[in-house]
Parts: sequence; C-alpha cells; structure tokens
Amino acid sequence: MTIKNIIFDLGGVILNINYQLTIQAFHRLGATHFAMDFTKNPEHAFFYDYETGKITSEQFRDNLRKCLCLDVSDNVLDDAWNAMLLDLPKERLAFLQDIKKQYRTFLFSNTNAIHIDAIFDLCRREHQVNSFNDLFERAYYSHTLGLRKPDQAGFLKILHENKLEPHQTVFVDDLYSNIVGAQKAGLQGVHLVEPMTILQLPELIRKM
Repeated sequence: MTIKNIIFDLGGVILNINYQLTIQAFHRLGATHFAMDFTKNPEHAFFYDYETGKITSEQFRDNLRKCLCLDVSDNVLDDAWNAMLLDLPKERLAFLQDIKKQYRTFLFSNTNAIHIDAIFDLCRREHQVNSFNDLFERAYYSHTLGLRKPDQAGFLKILHENKLEPHQTVFVDDLYSNIVGAQKAGLQGVHLVEPMTILQLPELIRKM
C-alpha cells in the first residue's frame, strides 16, 4: 500500500499534554468536583459547543464559572483551563518539517480558541513559530471547522477539500476512539501509545 498523506492530531501527538494538571488547577480554585469526564457529560454540552465553535470564549467562560460555582477572572480561569498544555519538543518540530518533504501533511485537532491561543503563544516563546502553517499543508481546528473527531464528517471534509484518497492517507492520534472514526471514513490509522512518538512514524508506515 502506498501512503501519500498524513493527518496528525495535535495534543498528545505533537504537543505534550497532561489533563491531570487542569483537574488539579480547578481543584485549587475550589471546584473539587471537576474531572475531565465532566466535559463529556451531556448536561455540560457547552464543552462540545465550544470545541465546535458554536459559542464564544466569553460564553464558554460564563458557562464554566456557573457550572463550577467559581467567581474568578478570565485570566485565572484561562490559566486553569490551559494548565494541561505542556511543551512542544524541538525534535518533533524538526520531524514535521522533514516529513512534509515526503508526504502531504495535515493537522486535525479537537481544540478551542483559548487553548489554541495559548499553544501559539508557547510556540512563539519556545520556537519562534507563529502558527502551524509552515509545518503542514493545512491545519484544521474543530472550533473553526465546526466538526470534531471522532465524527466521520470532519475526516470526510478534509479528504474532499484536499482531494485525498482515504486508502492513501494515515491518521495519527493518541486516542483510539478517534482512530476508529478515521477508519470508518476509510483512512488508515496509527494509534500512538506511549512510549511511542511521531519519530517512529516512518517505520510504522513502512509496515503497512
């Protein structure tokens, strides 16, 4: 099988993240009942709405304050929400710059405006990188695309817009449910599980 295209996830694949740090940050603010599965509760649909761009950052913050019973500033709330965002290893940036010479590369991330602003700020501080436009042919973010993983619609839209053949396209993610969504859309999947990193990707692709 000839692989010509790679679609990368962001958090947990390119950017190191630790959800526990956000949980701890909210606990320190007094929201001791907060947990990451809290974001998947149907009663808290504003998390999904924010990740798909249906509500603004201001509306998200107001909803978050209300459901967590917090009276804190935007900056304090954002710092807690962003606590999960760690670092972007330099060798991964170098890898992405190199592998795009061999494959068409794309990014597809479930994210939101508060997170992506913080990620770009981190990239500017640590790597003098202002966006991911130079690392990928195109970057897709759920809050601007209006679609999120693992829904097939997001993958199909990316395939259609860029005229990609699904069987020639690999999707790389650290969450298995997202890999399943990609496979349902006809893509090949690489489930990246620690201690694996994207640096091992060429070898994994060769085995396909």
